[in-house]
Amino acid sequence: MISLENEAKIQQVLELALKKSFCAKKNVQKFHLDFMSTFIMALLSSKNVQYHSIAACISGEALEGSKVRRTQRFMSEFDLYFYSVADFLLNLLPKKGKITFCLDRTEWQFGEFTHNMLVLTAYSHRVGIPIWFEPVNENGGCSAVNDRIYTILCCLQLVEKERIHLQDAVRMRKLFALISMAFVVAFRAGLEVNKHTPIPIKNHGYKENSFFRKGRDFLRNLDASRGKSKKIKERKIKEFEIIFQSLCEIILKVFKI
Repeated sequence: MISLENEAKIQQVLELALKKSFCAKKNVQKFHLDFMSTFIMALLSSKNVQYHSIAACISGEALEGSKVRRTQRFMSEFDLYFYSVADFLLNLLPKKGKITFCLDRTEWQFGEFTHNMLVLTAYSHRVGIPIWFEPVNENGGCSAVNDRIYTILCCLQLVEKERIHLQDAVRMRKLFALISMAFVVAFRAGLEVNKHTPIPIKNHGYKENSFFRKGRDFLRNLDASRGKSKKIKERKIKEFEIIFQSLCEIILKVFKI
């Protein structure tokens, strides 16, 4: 696992990046940014998106019950500014290469409840990152044309750097946003890992693992101290530090920190 020192460092870097993206939102306090950066890292370690599972992965000495209640308060009370979320996501996409946008509806079912979400996804390096999520009130079927047009206009406004306040307390939308933020961090980490240790290409022409999977494994499972000999341990520690430092520098650079 990543050492506590490195975990604290990546969370600090993420908090600075979030502060840059959320600078236009006056009600965002340091403890909000601290929670989001901690929650993003916990999502990468959790096996599912249930609050109790995520809380078990959140760092800190607080009891698990306190971490769950903190998550519940954030989801129910905090007015998450989705333009800032999209700004964070777009900044972490690679600047080089083609980006393709795809607009479609997705449906999440939880028991008797169904959540319909109109989602704009940015594709880069064959990886799709959801950057805008708009709830729709339809029970299945295709989303209305007006909903699609509205979502496209929101994204065009984002590209033009316009800041329009949107009030939406739907917890699913917030969770969707935080998952996307965790995903793009892991994706960017995977790109850095691939620079130093290229992912093998299979016979069908695709990589053995996705950039996301490689980055997630780096952030949650890599133990730089493991190895069969002192020489291997030293090499792994050195490689880990190079990749980790490169990832932190990239995040700070793209947010101009």
